[in-house]
Amino acid sequence: MKALFALSCALLLSACSQPQIHLHAQHLKPHQRQALMTALEPLQFTVTLRQNPLPAGLYGNTLVYSGSANLEPLQQLLSKLGYPLESQIHNRVGTHRYTDGNLGLYLMPPAATELTLDEQPYDPGVLQEYGSSGCSGAYVLDLSADNSLVLGHLKTDAPTINGRWQFAQSGQLQLDLGQGALPYRLDKRRYDEGSVWRHETRLVPLQHFEQSPLACIFANNIYELKETE
Repeated sequence: MKALFALSCALLLSACSQPQIHLHAQHLKPHQRQALMTALEPLQFTVTLRQNPLPAGLYGNTLVYSGSANLEPLQQLLSKLGYPLESQIHNRVGTHRYTDGNLGLYLMPPAATELTLDEQPYDPGVLQEYGSSGCSGAYVLDLSADNSLVLGHLKTDAPTINGRWQFAQSGQLQLDLGQGALPYRLDKRRYDEGSVWRHETRLVPLQHFEQSPLACIFANNIYELKETE
């Protein structure tokens, strides 16, 4: 109980000098955590390693921030180190709350098997049905061959959104969900899960939004049975 109280106090107190990063990377290997902490030092952050459980519903590498600090150098460094941010959330995630001068950085473990697009023998394409994550609400997004899209809410009677999608520059899509064409990063990965390959396709918003569905990450998984000798 005392440890939890101490953590809460640390998160809620604003930093007096250097901004403080509360690094939640307990699932990374020790040398990976140390490399991260060393790499963050030139950015003039005080880094504190945390061991408390991750908030429920956290998806991908996530930064929780408050105030108006310039986060671009941190974003660039994390991408360079192989930990690109997939979500940026203001003020709090779950029961973890941060005030001015404090940032929460949550990094997920690397995949056991991850191949680049050029290495994948099978590409499921993008014309799929995607489920939402990393946002409030439960949405399903359907991309069609005629570049139309339909976005629906699974748990309410809210009307569906009919829009358009198109390929943009390499590795990106543009989705129009009623707010104009917005850029999304197209991530494709393959994971070894024993007797099958799991092909994951994700559409990650490249602009920060706090409201759904614009804040949502959309993901689809297709399983491929491995060939037997």
